[in-house]
Amino acid sequence: MAWTDGPLIVYHGTDSDAASAIKRRIDLSLSQPFTDFGTGFYTTTSFWQAQNWANERCRRINIGRVAASQVRAAVVEFKADRPDFDSRSLLVFILEDSNSDYWDFVEHCRLGHGAHRPKTKGTYDVVFGPVSLWKQW
Repeated sequence: MAWTDGPLIVYHGTDSDAASAIKRRIDLSLSQPFTDFGTGFYTTTSFWQAQNWANERCRRINIGRVAASQVRAAVVEFKADRPDFDSRSLLVFILEDSNSDYWDFVEHCRLGHGAHRPKTKGTYDVVFGPVSLWKQW
């Protein structure tokens, strides 16, 4: 297959109620703190991973709910043109077994030590990296 520089397709696994809201607007104030890359909107390039996350989220939400009020798993697909990232402040991690910088960053974010900031002003617009799978400290 030849490189085409086509859009980057990413997925967000969630529940049906949240998916409806996300289609209208992504509200970062609803983001969870103490996550791997800090407060933000998380996506993956793996549909399978997003689907699994959505199923697990709904399993937890639906515990104790009657069938009529249960939420369903949903995966929202986004297409982003790669040139849209040209003017963004990016932080990219490529995980290797010895990459302590990645784990230091994840721990920093999980412990809520404030926004991750580049040397320039503001915060990173986009952080790319592998799934941590909740490595223990």
